[in-house]
Amino acid sequence: MKFEGKLSGDGKSISGMWTEGKQSFPLTLNLVTGDEIWKPDYAGEASMAADADPSFDVATIKPTSPNEQMARYGVRTRNFKAVNQSVSELIGFAYHLQTRQIEGTPAWANAEHFDLAGKPDLPGQPSEDQYRLMVRKLLAERFNLRVHTVQKEFPVFALTMEKEQPPLTKSDLTVTGYHSTLAFRQSGDGQVEGQFSFYSMADLVEMMMSFIRDRQIVDETGLQGRFDFTMKMPFEQGHFTSDEITIAMFQAVKSLGFKLVPKKEPLEVLVIDHVEQPSPN
Repeated sequence: MKFEGKLSGDGKSISGMWTEGKQSFPLTLNLVTGDEIWKPDYAGEASMAADADPSFDVATIKPTSPNEQMARYGVRTRNFKAVNQSVSELIGFAYHLQTRQIEGTPAWANAEHFDLAGKPDLPGQPSEDQYRLMVRKLLAERFNLRVHTVQKEFPVFALTMEKEQPPLTKSDLTVTGYHSTLAFRQSGDGQVEGQFSFYSMADLVEMMMSFIRDRQIVDETGLQGRFDFTMKMPFEQGHFTSDEITIAMFQAVKSLGFKLVPKKEPLEVLVIDHVEQPSPN
């Protein structure tokens, strides 16, 4: 994507064209001042204390509109949002588990979708893990969720290091309000290039599971912290079988000095003992 424009004589606007791939659109940027300036609610907000135990101060739950097509989470401001999510998907988010690791979910908890919104009861910008904790508490309070965990063995791919020092750059964690981001673009050689920023190895394996859906991927690299890196994936335009996607992902991580090793490992499984329709707001 790119934007090319011309600054007006009074310096108060830029008129030009926004280009995405082969499509272009006219775009004008106008200077705003004073009260017109948009201020996101996390501007200048310090991070919540790492040992804080937040809950939602106020939270609303409502059925998703039949016209809503997209499902998404908003965890980058103090205003948490979960849109078009089933209860089983909310449980997966709250406990950071894949669907295969959740058992005993009733049919309605997969079929019915809800929108959640709320703010934390403690100062500071919550981390994603703190938002997961808040949703976990909300599920117990409003959906009367009761669970227990067991261990079960699954076929997995273990992400390991093939080289001693993968070409990763340590992220600058002094940046205010940083969060993991991933941007894709079509590279000149026909491959898809992913630009990863503020990514942990846990984030990386979670991203890969959105491509390789039939196996769990576990991190066995031993790398701690967050990194910036670029990874090329040999995906040209078209449709792919699951086997082709898996092979492409194997090649992509290999270029970074990693490898995926097939094996079996015990994983935590969450068993639903009880869950109800949400209590009124």
